[in-house]
Amino acid sequence: QAILDQRVALYEAARQSQPLRWKGATRNWTRIHTVHLNPDRDDDQDAITTARNQERKAA
Repeated sequence: QAILDQRVALYEAARQSQPLRWKGATRNWTRIHTVHLNPDRDDDQDAITTARNQERKAA
């Protein structure tokens, strides 16, 4: 969290020193607590894939 706070301060200082270079807001440096590799994928899909792979091994 300390690193993210330093980045916020750095970006704000850069924005204040050169305001003409910044069009919009600075980057969102809030901490993300949970990261998902495939957030749009359902858990049911994994079960189907596992069952198909086991069927192939048995054949």
